[in-house]
Amino acid sequence: MVIDKDPGALKAFRFLETLHKEGLLYNSVILQPPLYQATREGKIATFYIGAFYDEFLKANDSDMAGKWRVMAVPVFTGINLGAAPVVDIVGVVAKPKAPYAELYKRIWYDYNFNSPARQAYTEEVLKLNGPVQNPISKAMLDEPFWKQSDPYYGGQSFKQMEGMGLRSVSKNLRVTTADAEADTIISAELEKFIANAQTMDQAIANMGQVLRDKIGQAPGNQDR
Repeated sequence: MVIDKDPGALKAFRFLETLHKEGLLYNSVILQPPLYQATREGKIATFYIGAFYDEFLKANDSDMAGKWRVMAVPVFTGINLGAAPVVDIVGVVAKPKAPYAELYKRIWYDYNFNSPARQAYTEEVLKLNGPVQNPISKAMLDEPFWKQSDPYYGGQSFKQMEGMGLRSVSKNLRVTTADAEADTIISAELEKFIANAQTMDQAIANMGQVLRDKIGQAPGNQDR
């Protein structure tokens, strides 16, 4: 575990520390009415957004249509890394008497690589104001359908910007069975920092120590 020594992680933590010291962080419950009200009142200028958040914003702050713009995640100078795309993992287990395994496989391939089918499905979901995810196929991302303008973002193409995010300069880290526990440990230390219960130096030192004590080396990451 190197989170307390990794230059990229340390730069990100220092950035968060600066935002907090300068009073630029707004603390609110996530995906609940207080957040939408604070957004409407102009107390929030920018936040992380993905396909799931796009759905909730449009449903709860519909009166803010046209006021938003989407930007690619910043890349830290000297580190040349930003955020990596969220990983989606699907597994079909070959086991006896699994009547829907082949059907599921066909649906998954259609969803990710059958362009007409994916577009038809997406249009139906949009009619229901449901969440829409971008395809994982780079060829599909280059099609005009995924570059359509969106009035909510002032005519900017939300889908296209999200597609650009999927071509992040940052490589995906391996997903391991220890990730959920590691996230909990890291979040707990950062929350104490945000609550002014400890300094960022203490948060970084604590998370490094607790990660080593509780997890040691993440399974499957021995060669990293």
